[in-house]
Amino acid sequence: KGFTCDRSDIAFRLRLNSNKLVGNLPAEVSLFRNLTSLELKSNVMKGKIPTELGLMDGLVLANLNGNNLFGAVPTEIGHMTSITMLDLSDNSLTGSIPSTVGLASTLQRLELADNNFVGSIPSEVGLLSDLTLLSLKENSIFGEIPSELGMNLELERLELEGNKLTGTIPFTDNSNSTNSTELRFWKMRSLILSDNSLSGTIPTEIGLFDKLEFLDVRGNSLLTGRVPSEIGVMVGLQELLLSGNDFSGPVPSQVGLLQKLLILDVEDLSLTGSLPTEIGMMESLESFLANTNELTGRIPSEIGQMAELEVLSLAYNAFTGVLPSQLFFLRTLKEMNLNLNDLSGPLPTEIGILQFLETLLIKKNRFSGPIPTEIGLASYLKVIDFDQNELSGPVPTEIGLLAGLQKFSVKDNSDPLGTLPTEIGLLESLEKLSFAGGVLNGTLPSEIGLLPRLETLQIEAPFGNSNSNRQLTGQLPSEIAQLSTLQSLILNYNDLIGTLPTELGLLTELTNLQFLYNYNLGGPIPSELGSLTSLEKLYLLYTSVTGT
Repeated sequence: KGFTCDRSDIAFRLRLNSNKLVGNLPAEVSLFRNLTSLELKSNVMKGKIPTELGLMDGLVLANLNGNNLFGAVPTEIGHMTSITMLDLSDNSLTGSIPSTVGLASTLQRLELADNNFVGSIPSEVGLLSDLTLLSLKENSIFGEIPSELGMNLELERLELEGNKLTGTIPFTDNSNSTNSTELRFWKMRSLILSDNSLSGTIPTEIGLFDKLEFLDVRGNSLLTGRVPSEIGVMVGLQELLLSGNDFSGPVPSQVGLLQKLLILDVEDLSLTGSLPTEIGMMESLESFLANTNELTGRIPSEIGQMAELEVLSLAYNAFTGVLPSQLFFLRTLKEMNLNLNDLSGPLPTEIGILQFLETLLIKKNRFSGPIPTEIGLASYLKVIDFDQNELSGPVPTEIGLLAGLQKFSVKDNSDPLGTLPTEIGLLESLEKLSFAGGVLNGTLPSEIGLLPRLETLQIEAPFGNSNSNRQLTGQLPSEIAQLSTLQSLILNYNDLIGTLPTELGLLTELTNLQFLYNYNLGGPIPSELGSLTSLEKLYLLYTSVTGT
């Protein structure tokens, strides 16, 4: 089993993938001189790769991916004159990549990812004229990308992410003579250079690599300059990942020409100016990530034309104006993150159209007016964060329709939202409920005890507040003892009365219990609190509670 033989019963293929094989790879495997395929991936083999492997000049495919092999790759690997695929990924190999690999002239796929290689990429790799895939990702390789890679005219995938590479990206024009030794990428479809220490700019010549589908240069903090407008010529591009660099300037309007683009990631850069309206032309886009830039102006209504968009993340910028209602016609949208901008105006009632929306984040803007009742129609919502806006009440009863809601936070809004509706008890998936900053008043409804997964309950008024419109009043309902998963109960700066319910002692998961500045909350500390063995914080200052 695992051997395939020809008509002379001579084995030419050994395939024992995922068989939990242990022990060393025996040197005697080289005695199978007619073997063309050696497939032993996803086992538990250890030890060094035997030098005798280089004697197998008839071997076409060698796949030892996903074992525990260690030590250096033997230089004899260059003697494998028929090899087309060599995959040693996901092992614990060390040392440098041997320059003799350039002698294995028939190689088409060289995969050495997820090891512990050091040293530089040998320039001799450029001699592999049939190479279509070179994967060296997740090692500790350093030095510059050798310009000799430009001699690999068949190269389709270059994966170098997660190393310590330095220097610039050695691009050149495809129209240059074949004597050039810089990257021409005649057939390149995937160029992955992320998480290195590359510097310089993205050259304008990149627009000539018209077959490119995936470009990833994320996490090279020393890459600078503008995003070249020529990027719009790469009409086959599906993923453009530029985050975590020092690119500046505007988003070029030519990105609108990328009709096949699925992911645009320009997070954590220094981009400025407004988003071009042409961005709406990317009708196939599924994820638009532009957090943490210096973008200004209004959010273009043309984004509403992105019929396939699932993630829209524009947080930590300086966008202004009202939220275009067209955004709420993105029926496939799952996440909208607009935190920390300067957006204003009411929340559109069209929010209910987003039936697949799971995350809605608008923290620290200037949105005003009521929370629209239509929010109850966005039935897939899991996370709502409306903190630090100018919203006013009431909290719509329709919030109880959001059966999957896990986090609901409306902290520090400038106007009170009224009472907490009893329908809050219908949110059986709720884990965190936060209304800090004096946004609620009235009594805490007994239905709060119907939340079987609640871990955090925070309803605080501002420090020094004496306005009853911004404070909880009345007694703490005994039903709160039904919150068996509760870990944090924070009700500071309110006007609660009565005594602490003895039932609090049933909340065995509680680590944080705070009632600061509830002057009319009195009575002795219930002895039952002694059973709260996980309790780390108990704050009762400026209450009338007695005892120790």
